[in-house]
Amino acid sequence: MGRTLVGQAESSKPSTIGCWYGYEVYDVDGDFRVVIHTSTYDGLRRTGHYATPEQPLAALTRDEALQEAARATAAYARALGETF
Repeated sequence: MGRTLVGQAESSKPSTIGCWYGYEVYDVDGDFRVVIHTSTYDGLRRTGHYATPEQPLAALTRDEALQEAARATAAYARALGETF
């Protein structure tokens, strides 16, 4: 089983409730998968962290997978009550 990290990102500022959202996209044997992260920080130290279970993406290319992961992360944040 081949597993390669193909991209990752984290928000550049905290959300309205003080969370930072990010994602990692992996290529697992030719299928793209995303893990969405939610973190809180106290100054420079991470004080809380949650990661979703790995989820499959429908994308066929790396660029499509990164775009889909960004959309999925935004939808996840909105589902938690975030506004941007």
